Amino acid sequence: MKKLTLSNLLLPLLAATAHAQVYAAGLNRMQDLGGLTSSSMGSDANAVSANAVSADGSVVVGQVDYGSGGKYHAFRWTSDGGMQDLGDLTANGTGWSVAYSASADGSAVVGHASYAAYGLHAFRWTIDGGMQDLGDLTASGTGSSAARAVSADGRVVAGQADYVLYGKYHAFRWTSEGGMQDLGDLTASGTGTSYTNAISADGSAVVGGADYGTGANAHAFRWTSAGGMQDLGDLTASGTGSSNAIAISADGRVVVGEASYGSGWWSHAYRWTSDGGMQDLGDLTASGTGRSDAIAVSADGSVVVGEANYGSSWWSHAYRWTSDGGMQDLGDLTASGTGWSVAYAVSADGSVVVGDASHAIAGQHAFRWASEGGMQDLGDLTADGTGWSSATGVSADGRTVVGSAGNDQGVTRAFIYRTKMQDTGNLLSSLPKLAADKELAAAQQQMRMARLLQTQCGTGKSGVSCLKVTGSFDAVGGDAGFGRRQQTQGIVTLGYGLSEQWTWGGSLLLGHASLRLSAVDPDSTYGLSGWLAYSQSGQAGSGWQMQAAVGYSKQNNTITRGHGLSNVERVSGTSNLDALAARVVLGFGMRHANGWLVTPEVALTQQHSKFAAYDEAHGDFRASYQKASLKATVLGFGVTAQKAVGSKTQLRLAAGLEQDLSVQRMKFAGISDMPGAEAFNLESALKRKALRPYVSAGYVYHLDAASAVAADIGVERDVFSSELNLALSVSYSKIF
Repeated sequence: MKKLTLSNLLLPLLAATAHAQVYAAGLNRMQDLGGLTSSSMGSDANAVSANAVSADGSVVVGQVDYGSGGKYHAFRWTSDGGMQDLGDLTANGTGWSVAYSASADGSAVVGHASYAAYGLHAFRWTIDGGMQDLGDLTASGTGSSAARAVSADGRVVAGQADYVLYGKYHAFRWTSEGGMQDLGDLTASGTGTSYTNAISADGSAVVGGADYGTGANAHAFRWTSAGGMQDLGDLTASGTGSSNAIAISADGRVVVGEASYGSGWWSHAYRWTSDGGMQDLGDLTASGTGRSDAIAVSADGSVVVGEANYGSSWWSHAYRWTSDGGMQDLGDLTASGTGWSVAYAVSADGSVVVGDASHAIAGQHAFRWASEGGMQDLGDLTADGTGWSSATGVSADGRTVVGSAGNDQGVTRAFIYRTKMQDTGNLLSSLPKLAADKELAAAQQQMRMARLLQTQCGTGKSGVSCLKVTGSFDAVGGDAGFGRRQQTQGIVTLGYGLSEQWTWGGSLLLGHASLRLSAVDPDSTYGLSGWLAYSQSGQAGSGWQMQAAVGYSKQNNTITRGHGLSNVERVSGTSNLDALAARVVLGFGMRHANGWLVTPEVALTQQHSKFAAYDEAHGDFRASYQKASLKATVLGFGVTAQKAVGSKTQLRLAAGLEQDLSVQRMKFAGISDMPGAEAFNLESALKRKALRPYVSAGYVYHLDAASAVAADIGVERDVFSSELNLALSVSYSKIF
């Protein structure tokens, strides 16, 4: 059985492209999973092994370029920790290595690595122990070896290793207790060669191929500790043909592969058990003299799938074999049924088969076959369905199919299918993109909160009230994948003079935001603040100045994962974004002889924005998210200046800097049923600008002694993009 492991999910993409990629935290570009070189020459989950990803989908293993000169190292990637360089076995760590397989939970990784200038050894890497050299089977330990498979618990490793220098190799089985065990071969002298293809889930059985007799042919073998290496034979009468063991059932009791029959020129699929020996599964021709291959087996070994010749031609059809029904022709996707097909994988219970089949328009499409519905065309990743696709893996329950397909750009991408075909890379990218979009939305809300906390009015008299109505607009242009962001807000402020120096009051904000190219779609926002202001000289504005404010805002959001990504189902949920903020400002106003009132000031602002936990409501692959918070403490230094330029007009200017003192980035954690992201805990990869300058200019017109209108325009550095934020505001104020 070919289960839905990370290798089955990602191999189609990684074998066809040079980079394993994820979405670059909110930017519309693909990011290397964690290339170890500044040139990012490439990375891949190795295509030799069928287990380049852990069974639970949480860990990817493979190889990645590092440094220069085309060298590469084995890597282990997790969504939490990114790409980890596993190094090699040389003293200076400048050799190369490749990872072929991982344990079920990804805690153990196996492969081979250079230990000298021209020597390679199998390795087993663990989180606690690092990379362990498994050696080889030569007396000097200076031969070569490679680990190809590992048991589900990571404790047993299988592969092949030199037992004679330069060319003689044997299959091996390694355990921490017993070291590397030579499994031998099937020749009388034990001087032939053997190799490993697969290992049972518990590590007790190893299968592959080995030399036997004195000829050039090899036979399939099954090795166990109790029985040693057992020759599985072939399907010829003389037993002098060839065979190969390709796959093994979970308990190690059933082996499938291909073996020569008749005169030995052609091969048939076989199923081997200890009780029944090697059973010829035949083919789909009337004469039974065609060719067939066994490619996968169900978990209990009762169902075998592969391809077999049918009719009188050399075309092959996918088949499903059971002991009750024999070899069943699964057909193809042409109207006439005279094309070709091949089955690559089968579900745990054998009820679902996946593979490729000829297609009249596209040439080749992936299929999913079930006994209830027959062969289903899974389509491709093009808009008009004229591309190609290939299915290479299926989940144990048969619901999820994975493989590769062409898209409208002519690029080969991995796909995953439940009710519709989705781009696997973009699907997995939807989570880090969402993490970035949510932090971007929180930062926009914190900008709005700053506007609320900065809006106050003054009376200069005890028992007198003030009113200020402000409308403002902020906009940041699109930049390097960031969409244009803009927000409008209206603020109504009411204050009351406690004395000539002290005024206290409150403000109400209503607003709306637009975040283009973002997964977060804000609905409505409201905010409330309370504030206290002190001016040593009252309305004159000279001497010591102090303002303190606290505020709260709430924003409703529809959040759509998959927004902006091609061939990804859009899955939505709703979450409120709440913010608490406090701001304290201290300044000193100085009246100059030329009429300018200049006030240097320092401000300290602290904000805490939090998305509520929520669940996605629908979709093939849904996720549940924990609450996510962004906390920021910002120190500001600025200077304001104002001067009367007429009997009723004033000019005011401001400039300053904001500096992040501390920022607790937004953590993005939750669970999903996406293979490779069952549990995730991400941090946005957006690059935050810690130092942000700003400037503004304004004009005030006094309607009468008690009322005025004002207009201001300003620019400031955006928190994340290289674009400037443009701010416009108009206000009306009145003392009564």
